[in-house]
Amino acid sequence: MTRYVCPGGGQEPTPDPTQTMPGRGFYCCPAPTCIRQLGKYKGWRKKCQGEKRGRKQASG
Repeated sequence: MTRYVCPGGGQEPTPDPTQTMPGRGFYCCPAPTCIRQLGKYKGWRKKCQGEKRGRKQASG
């Protein structure tokens, strides 16, 4: 699985192969089909909104 983070500013998710970048992250399988579908998946936009606005979502 490859970790992606929200870079902010409405940009596309950025791969984080070392899994050390700050920010909200999520995972996607490395298969080309999965990566293509990532662009269609709107869930990453919702995750990035919290980061962009400086909000942290409560866990629990």
